[in-house]
Amino acid sequence: GLVTLSPLGMPPTEVRPTARHSARADALLPEALRAAPHLTLSLGRGAVALCEGNASAPPLAPPSLGDVRASVAASLARESRRYAAYGALSSVKEGLQAATFWNYVYSPAEYGPFLPVSRSWNFVKQAANNDWAYVIFDWDNIFATYMTSLDPAAKDVAYSNFIQVVRSRTSRGFVPNYSAGGSKSVDRTEPPIGAKVLLELHRKYSDTWLVRLLFDDLKRWSDWFLASRAFGPARLISLGSDRIDGFKDAAANAMQGARYESGLDNSPMYDGAFFNATVAVDGAFAVGQMELYDVGMASMFVQEAESLSELARLLGRADDVAALSAPAPA
Repeated sequence: GLVTLSPLGMPPTEVRPTARHSARADALLPEALRAAPHLTLSLGRGAVALCEGNASAPPLAPPSLGDVRASVAASLARESRRYAAYGALSSVKEGLQAATFWNYVYSPAEYGPFLPVSRSWNFVKQAANNDWAYVIFDWDNIFATYMTSLDPAAKDVAYSNFIQVVRSRTSRGFVPNYSAGGSKSVDRTEPPIGAKVLLELHRKYSDTWLVRLLFDDLKRWSDWFLASRAFGPARLISLGSDRIDGFKDAAANAMQGARYESGLDNSPMYDGAFFNATVAVDGAFAVGQMELYDVGMASMFVQEAESLSELARLLGRADDVAALSAPAPA
């Protein structure tokens, strides 16, 4: 038997099993499964292994179970040697990697693979099947980028995940609290840490192309904070959630939506009712904010400005360096 996998935007891959298609087992499948493309393998005679190859290369010989077992054992030995390089933290490395990569998925709705917080979370409206079910959370996914990037072997995974998050930004300029198959939280963001992580990625790998790709998106996010989350006479950052007529979200333009913007959804720091739903109103749109200066959020905003300034200097963008480094008006 032979299966050719042709993911959208990726080269085809051949998968050969060590057993033949089983007509007897096939007859036991529900009719809906038999009507779809499939390959049925019987485990009645023991284990079945799968061997992957490049579909454009010469055809592979049918693999033996022993060959596949030997290959898996050799790969496990190589991976175990990589953990050993982390010394006393080798088990921490193994655990974090296992947890992170269990959630490493691909959806045709995104440009590349990414690292959601869980496979079981889904915000896609009317997903046709589980292949389309997912959700990207702003700073959760950016943290996953940073953790994954610490291992050079996973750099491409970290980059792909990071690009999907930042490029999910809304038309207003901010990276949304959540994004899934076109659905986005257009009322709120989460803590701004993207430029700081991008700066750390460049310090480790010196890939200026990634800075060029994402700098303008991250600067627009920072500009949006000044325009929509600077609050009161001190013009410090305050958490918020806006009203956009036609956007339906149970937490939008409410205290809970502003709590979600903190990324600390259930923190007791935000217990109470001090939300102003109409800080600014313009027809079908209203800015809503907590009547509270948030030291943590304001500090992360300043860290982003400093990181963006350093990234702008890398790109030779003197005007951006000056604007991002300028002191706030008194």
